Amino acid sequence: MSDQPAGIAELDERIPFLLAQLGSYISDDFQHRLAPIGADPRTYAVLLALASFYVRGTHIGRATRAIAERPDVAAAFGVDVGRVCRITFLLASTMAGLAAVAVGTLYGSASAFVGLLYGLKAFICMLVAGNRYFEAVIAVAFALGILEALVTGYVSSSLRDAVAFFVLIGVLYLRPDGLFGSYTT
Repeated sequence: MSDQPAGIAELDERIPFLLAQLGSYISDDFQHRLAPIGADPRTYAVLLALASFYVRGTHIGRATRAIAERPDVAAAFGVDVGRVCRITFLLASTMAGLAAVAVGTLYGSASAFVGLLYGLKAFICMLVAGNRYFEAVIAVAFALGILEALVTGYVSSSLRDAVAFFVLIGVLYLRPDGLFGSYTT
């Protein structure tokens, strides 16, 4: 009988199994085993919750929103616009890097222009939703993804990317500020 608590002894028995599992992930089919982890929606739900908390619940997040609406007024109220812009740029770059890793592991390859179409569609989602609420942009992105999947399945896969542009033209014609409103200058 060892002097270790029951939980530690149980963990000691499981360590070889855990190391074997880790070794199976670091193998010749690494990208196929990592792809489901990179595409796990729970990961991105957590990132969305953290981004929402950042924007709504922190001092820097509120300063970011103030600068997005009126940078001159935010600066007049003592917000260090340069510092907040640098922090926001750092966070946005980090999230873009995580998205790039997810896309790279999903497709098993990466190139310099692999994110061009994704960035363009993200910009379209922002224009369609409006730039006031980023949760609305996420909702529009989900709706656009579902619409693209339906068009791919029922119409033609060659029209999949054109759907985003047709939606953009239709929404901007009917509601120039987007579906959920935009900041005005």
